[in-house]
Amino acid sequence: MDYERKGVTITWQIENGVCIEDLHSPVIFLDVMDGTNWRLWVRRMSKKIISLTIERGAEDNGPKEFGLHYEFFVNELQCSYSTRKRMHTFRFLKGDKGNIVEGRRLQMDSSDSTTIRCKLWRLWGSISKSSHFFVRTRLTKESYIFRGKVEKFSDFSHYEKKTLKTVTPFMDEREITVNLSLFPLSASNSDTIMEIELTPMSHQADNFFDFQIFILDSSGNKSDIGKFENQFRVRRNVKFVLPNVSKEYIMENAKHYLTNDALSLRCEFTFWSVIEYENVERTEFEADSVSEVKQTDFSKAVELSKARDGIPCDTKLQTATETFPAHTNILSAQSPVFEAMFKTNMKETIQKCVR
Repeated sequence: MDYERKGVTITWQIENGVCIEDLHSPVIFLDVMDGTNWRLWVRRMSKKIISLTIERGAEDNGPKEFGLHYEFFVNELQCSYSTRKRMHTFRFLKGDKGNIVEGRRLQMDSSDSTTIRCKLWRLWGSISKSSHFFVRTRLTKESYIFRGKVEKFSDFSHYEKKTLKTVTPFMDEREITVNLSLFPLSASNSDTIMEIELTPMSHQADNFFDFQIFILDSSGNKSDIGKFENQFRVRRNVKFVLPNVSKEYIMENAKHYLTNDALSLRCEFTFWSVIEYENVERTEFEADSVSEVKQTDFSKAVELSKARDGIPCDTKLQTATETFPAHTNILSAQSPVFEAMFKTNMKETIQKCVR
């Protein structure tokens, strides 16, 4: 395979992480590849593994069969790890999906953006000019917080289950019940462990959600004991033990943790439900990597911003070590990526800062 051949690069930025079971990009029309249509797919397999593939449109105007060489790169913001898989070759009929590519050991922080890059070459023939498409998807992220209370905690006995709350944090009205139970630690240890169970009331989409729980002291403040946080799938029943705490410990420190013999716990959900925004922009620049594109744009922007000292700036460019004042009109003129960013109600526009 000649890597110097002209090809098409699709850079797909997903804001708020990859927390939906199956997420696809908007359709990308490739006139340089006989009018075929394509979209990228990403599936969250676990907290640190995603799978990727590309799909040809079922109703495009291209030939019956179209062959591609393609490869994926994954670069997460604030993470230097990048995974590159081998070149894949596939002959696509209309509506076909290509081979599944797994991205492993990714630091999937759900609060960050994920950038996926797919590079395509024709299997037969060539194209006259390389093209680049910048695709952006933003997921809706919301938080749901409640305080659960266990009345008459001193009477709470082994194997008893108390429902803290049944919550409906999702737009499609799916419910999750949060239960607290007590169990003996072991036959030889009389300490009583405290177990939380999250039970979904339906089994629809298998999206992910973040969950945190805290034991509150008698003043309503979060305490360090019993603190737990993790990410789970929506449709799976999960159980976990609250760390570093037992019923005996709570009773020994009742003045600090109990109010009128009631134990209070704070539960926090963060969930993702629908696509809030998506867009496709065709750009003219070429680069070997996403980081190279960003570095080029930053260098030009910083240089031009310094050349215009005295003119009020309306945004900032922030790197890991420095922050530079900048002008959105200059950035937009220098980079189609910035132009697409500032034309829409993206977080960079709202926060007036590009990180």
